[in-house]
Amino acid sequence: MHCESCGMPMQKQTDFGGRNRKNRYCAYCSDAQGALKPREAVREQMVSLFLRQRGGDRLTAERSIDAYMRRMPAWRVAASANRPSAA
Repeated sequence: MHCESCGMPMQKQTDFGGRNRKNRYCAYCSDAQGALKPREAVREQMVSLFLRQRGGDRLTAERSIDAYMRRMPAWRVAASANRPSAA
């Protein structure tokens, strides 16, 4: 199973948000009770991880993470809600 917010593989109970194996979100993307953190909080964590692992500049990291998050189930609805509707 993978986190629907960031894509992290979740195998051990401690990987799951709220330590609940039925949770769709990982321990990093959710609070202690297992609820999904706000998008901006998750985004900032992912940008920081990107910069630590790959280096580079912040703008490139933000653009890459934004593109990635748009494909994740947890954020697809939010991304489509922000698109203008076709008239």
